[in-house]
Amino acid sequence: EITVSGNVTFNGGNTNTLLTAGVLEVGGDFSQASCCTSSPHFAASGTHRVVLNSPGAPQTVNFQDPGSTTSDSHFQDLEIANTGGGVTFATNVFANGALSITSATTASGPGTVIVAGDLTTAAGSAVTVSGLNLAGAMAVSGSLSPGTTTFTGAGQSIQPGLAYVNMTVTGTPLASGATALSGNLTISGGTLNLNGQVVTVAGTFATSGTGTLTMQNPADRLTV
Repeated sequence: EITVSGNVTFNGGNTNTLLTAGVLEVGGDFSQASCCTSSPHFAASGTHRVVLNSPGAPQTVNFQDPGSTTSDSHFQDLEIANTGGGVTFATNVFANGALSITSATTASGPGTVIVAGDLTTAAGSAVTVSGLNLAGAMAVSGSLSPGTTTFTGAGQSIQPGLAYVNMTVTGTPLASGATALSGNLTISGGTLNLNGQVVTVAGTFATSGTGTLTMQNPADRLTV
């Protein structure tokens, strides 16, 4: 375990296969810069976990070469435990594992957070990033209202009762309760199964590419 009270910047050599376990606690901003080489300066994998835990100030995350492959920079598991003003995602950020928000804090900013694993959030937390792409399960105890929430996984349950804005489906999720969107619903290359639930869309509804809508239960209802 490494604990850093200040800022952390990765702008060195190739870290692929080198960050496979352990915990990096960061009290300041986290940056992956790109100065002179195209190598993945921060490519965590395995059980490696980064914890953003400033007790008294906001934190910012910035990746100049974000991506999920071994040639890109990314987190594995990411935990937000900030109690000093929240975390701002200034750029797109990939977490190839889980994202957990364990304090009553905010996750905001113009970036899209792409999560390959599960999402868990604590009561009193708020997720308002520009975009959230999720492939795993949801266990949201706080509020969640990204600009666009994209479901990319197989057989996911869409957690009901959240303040979704826009929603995009590229995987095969299922509605699991009454779900309301204040924006648009787009099924793009995936399948949304209403699963006997009511989905209400305040904006527009569209399918594109190979996207499909499944309504095979008499209780299915889509209101646009």
